[in-house]
Amino acid sequence: MRPARLSDDEPESAAEAGARAAVEQDGCPGFVPFLFPGVAQVCQGRPAEGAAIASLGVAELATGAAVTAGQGLEHPGAAVSLVALQDLYIASMSDYTLERQRAARLRYVPPERLIDLLPAPFSPDVLLRPEVWLGLIGMFGADLLVTRLVAGPAAFDFSRAGSPPNLFGRPFAPLPGALLATGVGGALFTHVAIAEESFFRGWLQSSLSRALGETPGWLVSTGLFGATHAVNALFMPEEDRLTYLAIYVPFITALGGYLGWVYQRLGYSLGPVVALHFWYDLLVSAFGYALDPQRNPLSASIRLGF
Repeated sequence: MRPARLSDDEPESAAEAGARAAVEQDGCPGFVPFLFPGVAQVCQGRPAEGAAIASLGVAELATGAAVTAGQGLEHPGAAVSLVALQDLYIASMSDYTLERQRAARLRYVPPERLIDLLPAPFSPDVLLRPEVWLGLIGMFGADLLVTRLVAGPAAFDFSRAGSPPNLFGRPFAPLPGALLATGVGGALFTHVAIAEESFFRGWLQSSLSRALGETPGWLVSTGLFGATHAVNALFMPEEDRLTYLAIYVPFITALGGYLGWVYQRLGYSLGPVVALHFWYDLLVSAFGYALDPQRNPLSASIRLGF
């Protein structure tokens, strides 16, 4: 797939031509695409894709509502489902907006539709790019370093490794527990990576780059990425907020800066940054799970926050 349009005098790409045809036949009133995940894709003439997204959204909403009614919002079964639904909605809306921008032949709009991003974390063409695999090593290593500096030697206490895992409030044997945690984490982080990269890089950075220039657009969108994640402090215990805001928010901002740099360097393609985001989240989560399978985000609660 050809990279994004970088100048105004390039010929129309296949992605732009397909987007133009989709937008021209979109007869939905302005508010309809925003009603529920998948509706936007149906409006743009992709009924199978829209139905799949909507069905997933209904399942996530029903699961989150049922678990919340029985166990409360803090139960991981509710939190995982509702976080996934939130990200599915953001991904659907970002995809809809980017398709309209492609149809208008705007510069710096990524060529990928939502469905094109699903295989990105597993694509050899994506993973073999040095910006991706070297970047992933650097991002994960930096996370371990920051964690060690903040928490001290206790951060890497392996004394509980290999203990029977607790997931969703239930004990599991080690192998089934690890498989379940990997499956849930993989599904959730697919949602997170596609939603955040489509929104922050695909829409926000590209829009700001058109308005301000490429470097200012990258820098401002990076700052906004970090500032948005600062909202997570509201959902944390009060004693953890200062550390999160003073250390982890700047670190998250730096990670966002690297993702934005890769996005720009590789022709405003979302595939590489989706893959980086997915594998970073999964590796960090897996490492924490391996250290203490009994106390992990799926054992007690996942705090809501974008």
